[in-house]
Amino acid sequence: MLEITRETGWIDGAVYRDLAPRGELIGTNDLWIAAAAMTHGLPVATGNAREFGRVRGFTVVQV
Repeated sequence: MLEITRETGWIDGAVYRDLAPRGELIGTNDLWIAAAAMTHGLPVATGNAREFGRVRGFTVVQV
């Protein structure tokens, strides 16, 4: 389990502010998953790489 920190919250907000003006928002839970992965320097392995691929700054692995 990954710890959700203040940094995770800041990253979540930054990702939201990046995606919203482009009309490319992802689901709220997916936003938190991406922010947590970015906080801890981890990739995200997902069957939904298309959605996570909208987020800049981390690695997405299609499974």
